[in-house]
Amino acid sequence: MLTKDNIKQLVREFLREACGYLGINASQISISYMPIPVPTMMVMLLKESDDIVINTNLLKKVVECNTYTILRNDIYRTAREIYQRRKRQAEGTQDDIKADEIDAYAFAYALCFLNGLSIIIPHQFVDAWHPRILHILNNEFHENCVLHSVPDPKFIGEFWLT
Repeated sequence: MLTKDNIKQLVREFLREACGYLGINASQISISYMPIPVPTMMVMLLKESDDIVINTNLLKKVVECNTYTILRNDIYRTAREIYQRRKRQAEGTQDDIKADEIDAYAFAYALCFLNGLSIIIPHQFVDAWHPRILHILNNEFHENCVLHSVPDPKFIGEFWLT
């Protein structure tokens, strides 16, 4: 059974795992928990720092549903956003918001797939994210992968399996 305390431990482990693949130090990233007034926002990265804020309503939902896959995916995505920010600062380049967003989501899904999880990709994003997910699996994780689409009648989306 999940509790708020062990979920917080899991969050730190998910961040450490993602940062390990990205070559960044997870201990330098602070995580705080507070209510976020925007209901669709579950995990956010503060604009001028590498601090992560997690919506306490998300923690409540994770405990109630006894599953943390969505939270895991969001932590992976946020770690990639931190990596992107640091890389752009080091290079002195401008943000490419759309490309960075696709890359962050693709990294999160690729890492979930690498861990053997099947996760739904919303149908409207499949075309944009599929090539990037495959690129990350093959080139960053060095896995020779092919992704397959499996329709699921319960969802408007698809499962992509490695």
